Amino acid sequence: LKAETATKFISPTEISTVPAAAIRPGDIVLLRPGERCAVDGNVIEGRSEVDQSLITGETLPSMVAPGSAVFAGTLIRSGTLRVRASAASGGTLLDEISRLLDRALQARSRYLRLAERASRLYAPVVHATALLTMLGWLAYGASFHDSIVTAIAVLIITCPCALGLAIPTVQTVASGALFGSGVLLNAGDAIERI
Repeated sequence: LKAETATKFISPTEISTVPAAAIRPGDIVLLRPGERCAVDGNVIEGRSEVDQSLITGETLPSMVAPGSAVFAGTLIRSGTLRVRASAASGGTLLDEISRLLDRALQARSRYLRLAERASRLYAPVVHATALLTMLGWLAYGASFHDSIVTAIAVLIITCPCALGLAIPTVQTVASGALFGSGVLLNAGDAIERI
């Protein structure tokens, strides 16, 4: 998603392909159609349609011209651009988004921790309940087959998997909807606090 190299102007007429990490703010880079931008910066020459969906979530390309901002991770669709870097590797908006997402994914939410703790305690109780159900049905004269089927039904109905699956699913869907609206979360429990 991020360009590993960039085409840098080393003189007004001479260019060189360098690692993206070698670009510094103030350097001028050349962007051609099909390339991903390695830096945040401002267009100083050229016009192009760019795909900024990685940054903005917008699926339609936008037109950039001199004075327009472009961001690392932007895909150049048409036209060649000269861009003056304002932020380079490690300091771009894409790098910041990546850091925020990593931090949010690493932070375990309060509800997820509660669900996992409850699941640990819940499983032995559910298995004991299923066993007692089977023994109860046998004691009242039900067939072994009916007793087993009833015990299995207890296990299925009381399965804590729903909690373990529902909480992360809701958080993922909500995070995606917020991201689509331009809201970035910087903590795993941010949705719970909203």
